Amino acid sequence: MIAKQLKRSCSTISRELQRNRSASGYLPDTANRIAWARKLRGSSLERSSQLKDLVKAQLGMGWTPEQISGRLQLTQSDHRISAESIYRFIYSAAGRRLGWHRYLTQKKAKRGYRAKKRREQAKNSDKLLIWLRPAKAHLRSEIEHWDGDCMLFRKQNDILLTLQERRTRVWLMQKLPRRDAETTANSIIDQLENLPPKTRTAISVIREQLSNG
Repeated sequence: MIAKQLKRSCSTISRELQRNRSASGYLPDTANRIAWARKLRGSSLERSSQLKDLVKAQLGMGWTPEQISGRLQLTQSDHRISAESIYRFIYSAAGRRLGWHRYLTQKKAKRGYRAKKRREQAKNSDKLLIWLRPAKAHLRSEIEHWDGDCMLFRKQNDILLTLQERRTRVWLMQKLPRRDAETTANSIIDQLENLPPKTRTAISVIREQLSNG
C-alpha cells in the first residue's frame, strides 16, 4: 500500500525500513539522521584499506564487481561488499581519481546506460522479417538461401562481413573498410556475383554481433 501511494517498488520501501529503523521503530527524523551518518561515514572501501587493496587487485585481474562480491560471499570472507557498492566507489570522485574505471570492460569514466536506438521497420514491401522467410530456407532443403551478418570488434575499424549458405554451410568472409549500407551491399554483390544464379536466390540479414577480438 505504501509503495503504491509513493509510486515506488516494494523492495525500495522494505530496504528503507530495514536500514533506517531504530529500536523504537521507523521514525522519519531518526531515519534521516541514520542515513546521513551512513553517508558521512563513507564507502566501506574507503574505511578499509585491506578490502580496498583486495578489490583493486581482483579488478586488475579482470574480475567484475559481481564476481568479486560473489567470491567474498562464497568463501565466507571477513570482508563483505556488494557489487553495487564497488560500482559506486569506482564512479565516485575518489574512484575516478584512482582510475579504477579503466579496469572495467567498457572503461567508462561516468556511469550511465546507453539508450537503445529504435529501428523503424522497413517500409519497402520487398523486405520481409526473417521469421517470415520461406519454409525451405528454415528447413535448409535447397541451395539458394544465405544468411548475412556483420561482426564488430573492439577496434571500430575492424568490421567483418560473413555470408553463409544455409544448406551447404559454405562461408564467405570479407573485411569491410567502413560500416555503411552501400559498402556492405557492394561487398555482398562482389562475393555472390560469380556464383550460379540458382545458388543466390535470397539473403537474410542477421543482427550485428560484437566480438571480443
